[in-house]
Amino acid sequence: MLGHVDQVELLTALHAGVYETPPWQTFIERLRRRMRADRCWLMIGSDDPDRPNHDWLAAAPGLARCEAAKSVPAMIRSARQRPGRLYAGVDLMALLPDPSLWPDLFDRHWRTVRVTGAGELSGWIAVTRSSEDFSAADGATLTALVPHLAVALQTKEVLEDQRRRATLGEMLLDRVGLGWAWVGTDGEIGAASPVARNILANGGRHLQPDGADAIRLLLDSQGATADPDADRCIAVRSTTPDIGLRKVRAPPVEPPAPDAMLLIVRAPPPEHGAQIELLTQQFKLTPTEAKLALLLARNLSIAEAAAALDLTVDTARNYSKRLYFKTATRGLSELVRRVLLSVAILG
Repeated sequence: MLGHVDQVELLTALHAGVYETPPWQTFIERLRRRMRADRCWLMIGSDDPDRPNHDWLAAAPGLARCEAAKSVPAMIRSARQRPGRLYAGVDLMALLPDPSLWPDLFDRHWRTVRVTGAGELSGWIAVTRSSEDFSAADGATLTALVPHLAVALQTKEVLEDQRRRATLGEMLLDRVGLGWAWVGTDGEIGAASPVARNILANGGRHLQPDGADAIRLLLDSQGATADPDADRCIAVRSTTPDIGLRKVRAPPVEPPAPDAMLLIVRAPPPEHGAQIELLTQQFKLTPTEAKLALLLARNLSIAEAAAALDLTVDTARNYSKRLYFKTATRGLSELVRRVLLSVAILG
């Protein structure tokens, strides 16, 4: 059982450590001092030795320069410890397939414990001393940390899953030119996706003139309706490419401020090099034809697209006729729709 001081010093750092970068650095340093250990490690990852996705955090001066200490991850993983059981150095040696591989690791006293989370993650804590051995009370402290580390592992797994989902979601939204932003009536942008922040505020926190004008038009159109809370959507022509704004009614999350609006922002999808390659593969286009198709899908006219590609207008028109034939479309609107709905736009 952990005493009051240990609960304050160790448990608070353990549960807050999932938000640190690197995680758990404060906890592992406090644990090293509490155990009066020369070295202390925390490893988080899969217990499969064939999967090298481990994070090792060490709290000891000069540890990174110690070659013997760098061998600890491989040694711990090879031992195949049972979850929740405390192991001393002699116990580890008995579990290792070939203890002679780590001759320099057993000239000191060890205590290790393994913890399993709810998913694929496991955690290992290891402490060492070069002088006197650890006491029974020291071992009890490590054992008492096991259920708390298990909870921390579960939290880390949830946070990592949310981070992956958010990263993938933002990446896909960016590929199609979609973004979101919470905007207050004072024109300050709260939370926002990178796409929306760049469009409305040039990457900052306050609306740029184009973004402010767009939102003003949106609110004016909203005030002219019988239902002021209804969703509204407008298209805005600005000095940048056309952007569209949509005010979302009753969003599924609480706003960061009482007067904040949730806006969905749409701009022409950014051009990626892979888009041209995918269009050429999907519709058997030449690279120039693919570039022209992308420019037309970005709402450029034939003349504007021709200038961007250093073509004459007549040459661009000839290319557009080939595009209609190869994409089986009957005009510009169908061509734009075909391009925007193809997988190439996600390239």
